[in-house]
Amino acid sequence: MFEKEKEALNLELSKKLKELGFPQDGGGWYWGIKNYQRELLFCNHSQVTLWIKYHQEELGYREIIKVPTCRELLEIKERGIIIDIWYDSSTRRFNVKCLVEKEDFDNPPYKEEFGKRLSDLLAKIRIWLAENGYVKFKRKGGELNEVR
Repeated sequence: MFEKEKEALNLELSKKLKELGFPQDGGGWYWGIKNYQRELLFCNHSQVTLWIKYHQEELGYREIIKVPTCRELLEIKERGIIIDIWYDSSTRRFNVKCLVEKEDFDNPPYKEEFGKRLSDLLAKIRIWLAENGYVKFKRKGGELNEVR
């Protein structure tokens, strides 16, 4: 059974991705912040901008933040970026490893995360890639792409 509070990317990581330019459009889950409370909202509306405007102006949400799915977090179009994911049943944790192949093949940049929530681990990898200049987020033709 899907438990949205357990499955969704946490608010802090969602905010960080937004700060780094992760697209805030498209259907799916959003964090809504109102009166110092947070709530997961689902948007299945084709006009996301109007949906967000309605929630802010009519329903009083002061901030609406996109909650990327694991699929969106895995959509890396940039060549030379490898993400490896595995589940360790003995520790009940996901392991996510990211390797960025560069011209310096003897010492490639590398980031590894361990934890129970795959969405949070993938977000941390994406944040690391963006903060270190390996990717920038942009939306092109409805599809998420990275550019250097």
